[in-house]
Amino acid sequence: MVIKMGVKPKISIKSQKCLTPFACKKCLQICPGGVFIVTPNPMKIKKYKPLDENEPKTYFLAPAIIGGCTGCMECVKICPNDAIKVEVQLIDEMVFAEQGA
Repeated sequence: MVIKMGVKPKISIKSQKCLTPFACKKCLQICPGGVFIVTPNPMKIKKYKPLDENEPKTYFLAPAIIGGCTGCMECVKICPNDAIKVEVQLIDEMVFAEQGA
């Protein structure tokens, strides 16, 4: 029998508070698991026109690699707009292996 301990995070981002994630990038820089990505808002994309990273709501912050979250809460602490919420549930996983299998 093998017992594994880990975390099961639930990450939510308030987009009405995180208005310019591409310009800020604080959570992206501090996250040890590389959980977050910044993606362009499809409603702001215009043909042959570059996007302005400082214009509010041009980009969205998203938790893309949730499995990389360690539950350290560094992203929550560093966010200047209090836009990130992380709920961490500790999990125990038991794996049973049959002898002779």
